[in-house]
Amino acid sequence: MADTLLAHEPVIRAGFFLSVLVIMALWEVFAARRPQAIGRGTRWPSNLMIVVLDTLAVRVPDSGSWKAV
Repeated sequence: MADTLLAHEPVIRAGFFLSVLVIMALWEVFAARRPQAIGRGTRWPSNLMIVVLDTLAVRVPDSGSWKAV
């Protein structure tokens, strides 16, 4: 069981991320409490880029290039 989870970890992680992202996006669209000063078209791409950069910052050093320390 653990081997299966570890083998499919990226897919499972991406599935959970996308599920939460869709739920939160729908929640923001349908249950907004006030008008936003900055539109979704500006905010969402910049926030997703932060997620991508954060993921790269965590994953790239783990590739072995920093393990000589």
